[in-house]
Amino acid sequence: MKTKLILFTLTLASLSLSSCVSLALGARESFGHKPSVGERVGAGAIDLVTLPVQLPALIKMQMPD
Repeated sequence: MKTKLILFTLTLASLSLSSCVSLALGARESFGHKPSVGERVGAGAIDLVTLPVQLPALIKMQMPD
């Protein structure tokens, strides 16, 4: 049960946070390349897998100096 709760929490966190791969895909869109659904799903999957590494950095960036 704890594993499901942790995965659910990580999934919600990844949907609410902008992660690096999704941001890079968005930057490509600003240059006129519209990403396909497969590219968006792939970027989301990579962001979800790398979320445990990205989360401390994202929290650190949001903390006041």
